Amino acid sequence: MKHTVLFLLVIALMNIQKAQSKIPPLRENIQKLINDYNNDKALTLLDSAILDDQTSTEWYVTKGKVLRSLYDYENAIKIFGKVLELDSTNNQVLIEIANTYKLQEDYPHSIQFFSKALEKDTSYTFLKLECGNCHLLNHEYPEALKEFSEVYHKDTLNCYAIKMLAYIYNKINLPDISKMFYQEAISINPADYSSVLGLNNVLMGQNNYQEGILLTEHYRNSIDAKNKWINSANALLYLKNKQHDMAIKRFSNCLALNDTTAFIYKHLGISYYSIDSFDVAKTYLEKAYQLDPEDVNTMQFLGLACSKSYYKELGIFYIEKAVAHYAPMEEDMAYIYLKLDEVCKAWSVCPAEKKLAASIKAYQFNSNNPNSAFNLAVEYENVKNYAKAIEFYQLYLDAVPEAIRKDTQRNSLYLAYVKRVNELKGLLIIQK
Repeated sequence: MKHTVLFLLVIALMNIQKAQSKIPPLRENIQKLINDYNNDKALTLLDSAILDDQTSTEWYVTKGKVLRSLYDYENAIKIFGKVLELDSTNNQVLIEIANTYKLQEDYPHSIQFFSKALEKDTSYTFLKLECGNCHLLNHEYPEALKEFSEVYHKDTLNCYAIKMLAYIYNKINLPDISKMFYQEAISINPADYSSVLGLNNVLMGQNNYQEGILLTEHYRNSIDAKNKWINSANALLYLKNKQHDMAIKRFSNCLALNDTTAFIYKHLGISYYSIDSFDVAKTYLEKAYQLDPEDVNTMQFLGLACSKSYYKELGIFYIEKAVAHYAPMEEDMAYIYLKLDEVCKAWSVCPAEKKLAASIKAYQFNSNNPNSAFNLAVEYENVKNYAKAIEFYQLYLDAVPEAIRKDTQRNSLYLAYVKRVNELKGLLIIQK
């Protein structure tokens, strides 16, 4: 009997050893399949492993990660949930579930599971930061501030928390506090260009371009002259500050450093446009348009550059494309139709009907602008619609301030068009 029991014990131990010996090769095989993006076969092996041992959390966790990599978030969460059924204390799987919800942009559930993980490990700074990130992504700024502030008060050298505080304070329109935190982050790590760019964004929001120039020039001269993000920000600051020659120099330097994005070509083109080098502007703006044919700003400046050089008809083409792409917001449409009116007038052989249509649209969105009324009056006169011409000339004249009308030094244009309105009234009688 003793021999029988001993024999059975030996057999059981051998089976256990045999089963355990299978695990490392199986784990390696599954990992190799995952590394080779052969996820279907990996899932097949994982299902087989789970069937053999339904108490192993390892296989469930791996399967959940594979499903998540395939964007099957719902089933990944279900599989991770199986792990919690087997081991409710498994903090890592709480984090996996939180990350999966985050990828789904389901931030409330993500926060819920990060918070559960945090309850089990209150010292885990990463989890506080993740909760803050999710609140921020969900536009819950007070809650995000609370999370990042708690991290900052425990660790005043945590650069990430400091940058997030700076970012949020700028978002809630407290730029001076934002600047203070960005400056603190830069003092901790002067080489962190993201902090420099963050501070620069705050300065640009305040139209403080000169300080932004000093900030980015310091980084270029002291830390990294080839950082493409700093260089492009620096070039844009010169453009915004109307230092067009320096903007051209800096944007050209970006191209020399192999930053050939649509952003660089567009703003180099705008810089040349700003100094009336319209042909050169057209060349760079065309390259920007080829790289990003949906950028309305590029279409607009390309149209204007063409209209102010030899390519007048092409200018109308690009401005009309910009009109078609603009969001139907009154402020945007008002501006773009003024530009369409401008380029139509610049083309001497533009059909009168096209000029009139552009002026009508410009006035429709700029009815409070006397110049729009004047431009429309001119086009009505050109097509001999004298009644309409009189109507819009009169709107223009009515807007002239009384002081100008009576000032003999400044009223010559006003008097000229009063006279013209009277002439048109005479023509209108003859026309009828």
